Amino acid sequence: MQFWDLSIVKLSEPPEITPPFIHKCKTISQVKLIHGKLLSFGILTLNLTSHLISTYISLRCSPAAVSLLRRFPPSDAGVYHWNSLIRVYGDNGRAGECLSSFCLMHSLSWTPDNYTFPFVFKACGEIASIRGGASAHALSRVTGFTQMLSSGVKPNEVTLISVLSGCASVGALMHGKEIHCYAIKHPCKNVHGDDNMVINQLIDMYAKCKEVEVARAMFDSLSPMERDVVTWTVMIGGYSQHGDANKALKLFSEMFEQDYRTRPNAFTISCALVAFEGSAKMSDNLMDKVTAFGEPLKIGGEQQNQLGT
Repeated sequence: MQFWDLSIVKLSEPPEITPPFIHKCKTISQVKLIHGKLLSFGILTLNLTSHLISTYISLRCSPAAVSLLRRFPPSDAGVYHWNSLIRVYGDNGRAGECLSSFCLMHSLSWTPDNYTFPFVFKACGEIASIRGGASAHALSRVTGFTQMLSSGVKPNEVTLISVLSGCASVGALMHGKEIHCYAIKHPCKNVHGDDNMVINQLIDMYAKCKEVEVARAMFDSLSPMERDVVTWTVMIGGYSQHGDANKALKLFSEMFEQDYRTRPNAFTISCALVAFEGSAKMSDNLMDKVTAFGEPLKIGGEQQNQLGT
C-alpha cells in the first residue's frame, strides 16, 4: 500500500496499518488520513496511538498530538511523548509554548521525569520567567522524591519539608497527600530539635492547596502548648491568602489569648496586615498589638524565612 495512490481511501475492509507504515508519512494530511481510517474501522490501539502521536510531533502538528495525549493513559511512553513535544517547542525558539505544554502536562496529572525539566528550565531562562522557573523547580523536587522512594532511599524530615514546600508552590495536592501518608507510616527521627517542622509544613501545604479546613483540623490537633510561631503563622497566612480575613484576625487574636509563650514574628505580622487590608472592621486593640510587635521587628530587620518556603 502506497501513499501516493491513496488507495487507503477506497478501502472497505480494515487495512493492515503497522507502526512503520505510519512513520512513512511525509505530510500531516497523510497522517490524518490514516488516523481517520483507524478511527472509522475501530482499530486504533494504544500502540498505534503512540506512533500517531510521535509522527504528529515529528511533523510539527502539535494540536493533534496534544489531542491524543489528553486521552492517553499514564505511562512511560506518554511521558516520552510529552517530553518530545516540549523539546520540539524549545528547540524552535517557542519558549512560551514550551512552558504552556509543560503546564498542560502537569494539569492533566502527568508526572514529568528528569528529561522534562532541562527543556523547561531553558525556556524559563529565554523568556525570563522567574515564576515559571520557580514552579518548575518546585515540581522537580516532588518528582525527585518519587524517584527517591523508588530507589529505596529513605527520606529524612528535611527532605519531606522540601518536597511539601514544592507541593505547596505548585498546588500539587495529591502529591502532598501522598507525602502526608508517607510521613504517618514512616515517622522521621527528629534531628533538629523542632517537633513541629513536618506538621507545620503540612498545614502550610494544605492551606496553599485550598484545603483550608484540613489545614485547620491539623492546627487544632495541636494544643496551644505544642504550637510554635510558625504553626500560628502558616494558619493565619492560609486564611489571609484565601480572603478569609475575619478568621485570620480571629486566630491572630487567639494567639495572644491562648499562647503566652509564643509571640508573632515579622511573617506573622505580615499575614495579619494582609488580613487587615481585606477586613471591613478592625479592632483598635488588635491593631495596637500589631503595632507593638510590628515596629520592633521592623527595626530589628528580621528577614529569615521561618516557614522554609
